[in-house]
Amino acid sequence: ATLGNIANADTIYKSATILANLCKNYHVTDNHNPFRFNGLKLWLDAADKATTLKTNCDGESAVDGESIACWKDKSGNGNDAVAEHSPIYKTNLINSKPVIRFDNKNLLVPSEVIGSITSDTTIFIVAATTEVEENLIISGGTPINRLGIYMPYIDNKTYWYFGDMFSSGQQFADWGGELNVPYIWSFNNSSTPAAMNIWRNGANIASKNSSSSISSSNYALNIGSNNYKG
Repeated sequence: ATLGNIANADTIYKSATILANLCKNYHVTDNHNPFRFNGLKLWLDAADKATTLKTNCDGESAVDGESIACWKDKSGNGNDAVAEHSPIYKTNLINSKPVIRFDNKNLLVPSEVIGSITSDTTIFIVAATTEVEENLIISGGTPINRLGIYMPYIDNKTYWYFGDMFSSGQQFADWGGELNVPYIWSFNNSSTPAAMNIWRNGANIASKNSSSSISSSNYALNIGSNNYKG
């Protein structure tokens, strides 16, 4: 799938690093800046050292091995991710670029992010999982009003939840990955045409011709929650 397909979607963009030499085979290049997409809600970029801060959202940048207290949002919406249990800033891990390393650590993004998303949504993630666990990398809401991604769950499947996680709001596929290897993941819920998809490195690994929706929610978006290792 090309990034141009999500021009009209609400978008959450979480990037360990988007690089042309990593992504060129998947129709992603340095020219695909998230600001090209309408409805950008959140952009977290570990490659931008000015956004990974060690004490607070106005503090100093973290250096290799230090905990971060704040990961600044680059979308322009001010949806900064604040540490509940501080993850670690690590350098030279993906194509010589830095990442944020989660190990039962998490960040919270303001409730306005989920509250402003109702139907058309696309999430991009570049991540490497280090251990198969209950790897809930993104979560928010309630079981019947859920935004969530397992990558992977303990059954080695990737789950994408949008809406009622027990019925129409669930999509899943075999994870198909290797530990400690970075992958480009895309998760999409589209109302027109109705579709719910998962892509890994540009290949569509799960698709259905139906979609779901989320009611306005006051729940914070949790990044790296519930045993995520990566």
